[in-house]
Parts: sequence; structure tokens; C-alpha cells
Amino acid sequence: MVTESNENIRETVREGYTKIAKGSSGCCCGTSSPGKLTFTRTSRFGDREFRLTFEGTVEGDNIKGVFRSERGEREANATRVTSAKAEEKKP
Repeated sequence: MVTESNENIRETVREGYTKIAKGSSGCCCGTSSPGKLTFTRTSRFGDREFRLTFEGTVEGDNIKGVFRSERGEREANATRVTSAKAEEKKP
């Protein structure tokens, strides 16, 4: 059984979230509209290829959605973590 590591999934979500934050929704591997996030990640293991698609919503510092692949679906929730220094700068 081949599974993608949690860190790889987190990095994919971070990349998608960054694109929304920067307003660059014209990426070939993902799209966004206000509050929506979708992207597809293709991973290779030897001569096999695995495709993982994410569809979800963004509300403030939270993302909720579903990862889909040929192996089924998995719910995902994420919250942006801020540093202590960023919290100190808030008015």
C-alpha cells in the first residue's frame, strides 16, 4: 500500500492556500473563486501514478474540504497557525 505522507498533503494545501491569498487563481493545477479552493496533485511511485484532488472552502484562517482519489474520499480541515510575533503586532 502506498500512501502520501501527511506532510506532503499539508504542503499541497499550503501551496493552494498561498495562491488564494495572492489572488493567483490561474494555475494549471488548481482554481479558486471567493471562498473556494480546488487543486489536483499527481504523485509517481515507480511506474505508477496517483492522482489526488482537493475541493473545499476557505473561511478566514480555516480550510474545510475533501480529498478524493481512486482509493476513496477523506475529509480534511486545516487552521492557519500564526507565530507569537504576529500575534504581538495585532492592534
